[in-house]
Amino acid sequence: MYAWSFCVALHVDKTLQTVQSKHDFFPQYEGITVGRANKNKALDPTGACASVCKSLSLVIASVQHHEKDMSRLNVAKDFWKPLGRQLVGVILSHIRRAKISGHGGRRLLRDLDEYFSTMVPMNAVETLDMIHCIQEVAGVYLVPPDLVTKFVVDNLRHLDANIVMALVRARADFGTPAAAAWTRELG
Repeated sequence: MYAWSFCVALHVDKTLQTVQSKHDFFPQYEGITVGRANKNKALDPTGACASVCKSLSLVIASVQHHEKDMSRLNVAKDFWKPLGRQLVGVILSHIRRAKISGHGGRRLLRDLDEYFSTMVPMNAVETLDMIHCIQEVAGVYLVPPDLVTKFVVDNLRHLDANIVMALVRARADFGTPAAAAWTRELG
């Protein structure tokens, strides 16, 4: 089953790398609205997220449909748990490769909400907790540069500092003079 979960995670990774536009999380003009707004004025998920979630939904439905035929396997332990861990790893790597602006942070949070909703039927509590932690960290993209240190210290100190800092470095302003203070303070 591990090989199957690896194949699914590999497909997700390839989809994110090929479908995700660099402008999804870092629009050329920060003042423009990216994505369509629905009647609730909420952002739609990005195209890459929608594609990934559609694929994952098909996998989840198929495994659930055939789960009774796999009575000798502990599907939760042997498939959902490894798949969830691999998917979280793919999502973390994907975020780390991006440059994320304030508006892009809102788009990312919308995508993370969609991933979370899609993964709920897996009943993999650990996976949902990890997605929730990523959502917490993604809040750092929404705060102005002068509040990054305060946000990290006040809201993220309970999370692994290495993961937090890896994601904080995906801020579009990382390494710029405007971010010099929080970059120095946080390391």
